[in-house]
Amino acid sequence: ANVTALSTTFQRVQNHIGMAIYVRDGELSLDGCNIVGHYSVSNSAIMVMGGKHSKVVNSCFNHNSSQERSGDIEISKTEVFTIKESYFYRHDEHSWGRVGVYGSLKMDIDGITFHSVAHGDPKCSPTNAQTVSQSPLSLSPLHIEGVKEVSVVNLEAQNTAGLQSGAITAVNGGSQSSFTLSKSLMSKCRSENHGGAVSCVNYSNFRIQSCHFHRNQAAKVGGAVYHRCSDSHDGSCETISTGSYFEENTANIEGLAL
Repeated sequence: ANVTALSTTFQRVQNHIGMAIYVRDGELSLDGCNIVGHYSVSNSAIMVMGGKHSKVVNSCFNHNSSQERSGDIEISKTEVFTIKESYFYRHDEHSWGRVGVYGSLKMDIDGITFHSVAHGDPKCSPTNAQTVSQSPLSLSPLHIEGVKEVSVVNLEAQNTAGLQSGAITAVNGGSQSSFTLSKSLMSKCRSENHGGAVSCVNYSNFRIQSCHFHRNQAAKVGGAVYHRCSDSHDGSCETISTGSYFEENTANIEGLAL
């Protein structure tokens, strides 16, 4: 079944565990909604499995968390997934996985924000959601896996962290896959591994256009950005950066910026 929600608030009932929305073999359309304070051990606040095109527009996610998944959204095997003009907040950097997308053909992001804030934000209502659990760092705020074509425009991530990258992790796009990141700001993001802000692994073509990377930190390689292709690729593997600004990024091993 398809699910459409317009200008709706989904807030967890105190002491209850579970998802706000679950869609299987259908499409989700979310516009102008608030998803607040949900907690689950093994599920996200919103989960979509299958379908052709799901989208989230002009919505706010505040203090949702999961011990094993991305706390806000998980999309699996949907052909196309779109997020526009939406906000993702949490008061600390624990359980920081926000959005997870797996096995889709295409993903389009335009105008989303990941922030770590102390008491919510005026864009989110209500702002008094309580955090249920604090888990060790795990997934990046945006985790993309097995998606062939990825476009991220106008993303802002500040004071975020992850076990893989501090803001975006994209893995296993496969041969002739593409990842384009443009007009985005990533500041004070922290990774316990490679790529202080972005880690892109097994994508043939990785393009960075007109982005600003400021004071990001990686425990290993790539203070701002890390890109690696596996030996199984068809020989096409390139990183292209144009018109971008790398400022005061650090890595403990090598590659202060890239």
